[in-house]
Amino acid sequence: MSYNRSASTEKREHPPISSDSITTVQSHDELLSRTAELEEALEARTRENILLNEIISTVGSTLKVDEVLRHLVDTIVRAVSCHAAFIYLYEKEREHLVLASTSHQYQRLVGKIELALGEGINGWVAMT
Repeated sequence: MSYNRSASTEKREHPPISSDSITTVQSHDELLSRTAELEEALEARTRENILLNEIISTVGSTLKVDEVLRHLVDTIVRAVSCHAAFIYLYEKEREHLVLASTSHQYQRLVGKIELALGEGINGWVAMT
């Protein structure tokens, strides 16, 4: 039995590209782009929810304010990828903000830094 293998020299013609198929390609690209945006937003929301759950767990874990504030500082530093965080509490009797918690490298300043309302950025914000 012999096989006849003849090479086809015919040119295959592709169907003409219509505006409908261009629109379909654009729509597909737009869908891929939108999907990537939505996945990114979902990841951001997931990270945010994890942090919020961590904060809720921290606040509910103990009645020791110093411990809760220390955990909150650590969570804030990780959440915003910053060098340090400072939490001031308002002392109503003296109308001052007092540094209540901060990152490890500044712990020696806790209770030593006080701001009057309107003093510095923190005191300014506290007035509003």
